[in-house]
Amino acid sequence: MSNSGVPHTNKSFPWFIALALLLLVAGFVSGALWPHHFQETLGPVIEKLKRTAEGISSTSVLGAIWTIFFNNAIAALELIVLGLFLGVFPAVMLWLNGVLLGYVTALAVQQAHVPLWKVLVYGVLPHGVFELTAIVWATVLGFQLGFAAIHSLTRRMRTSTTGTTVETREPRLSLRSELRRAARHLPWILALLVVAACVEATVTPHLIALVRV
Repeated sequence: MSNSGVPHTNKSFPWFIALALLLLVAGFVSGALWPHHFQETLGPVIEKLKRTAEGISSTSVLGAIWTIFFNNAIAALELIVLGLFLGVFPAVMLWLNGVLLGYVTALAVQQAHVPLWKVLVYGVLPHGVFELTAIVWATVLGFQLGFAAIHSLTRRMRTSTTGTTVETREPRLSLRSELRRAARHLPWILALLVVAACVEATVTPHLIALVRV
């Protein structure tokens, strides 16, 4: 019994994880070391984040959890679905998320006058462990959908050129099977984002207050 597409994606999965982590780390380092280069580009995003943070601070804990979760869930869904466009969008957006995280971290270090490790340990990691895991997971699924889309496109092009179906010994990579895979993984990603939102709304603010003392 054959399982269409699984051998391809099983082999590519670790590579896509490595690529996603590399993009995230590269973005973070860029944003943290050269924040002035991204100040103008990230200005509107920072303003939006400030407005969101103000709205969260003025609402209930449940309201804050819902707002954080909703925004992150939309971002994760975009990373997955827009991966269909050859996987370009997830790559760019993950790198930009890394840049934004690095930029905000550098800004916090400057304004709070605390070491970088304290900002990371107290302000980022408690909820970031869950949130970034979910975002990287969603990005990898987006990469796989893009990979499947490219495979399907090239197969159609070869078929239309030769007029015959190109058969290979390798199992056919199915875009439909990748969509089903994404649907199966999505609840776990959303669950991680729920945990991240709960931690960010309840635990992280108290830890940040400790840093500022």
